[in-house]
Amino acid sequence: MLVVATTLTQQTNDKQQVESMLSELKALQDSLGKPETLLADNGYFSNNNIQACVDQKIAPLIALGREAHHLPLEQRLTPDAP
Repeated sequence: MLVVATTLTQQTNDKQQVESMLSELKALQDSLGKPETLLADNGYFSNNNIQACVDQKIAPLIALGREAHHLPLEQRLTPDAP
């Protein structure tokens, strides 16, 4: 992974941050080239964020859900379904 832009915000939700980060990335195009893909966790998933990526011709790879953390031991040791 390569971090090419950062910002700081007081917002409690990441959903409003994709468009501002796309603007940051757009400002770096001369030195780093045009990004082709955005990879983000579920906190960034929204229809507006998907559309913002599509509008800038960037493929959005944003998680649709979350996996549970700290499962009980019995569940962690259960064999995976076939």
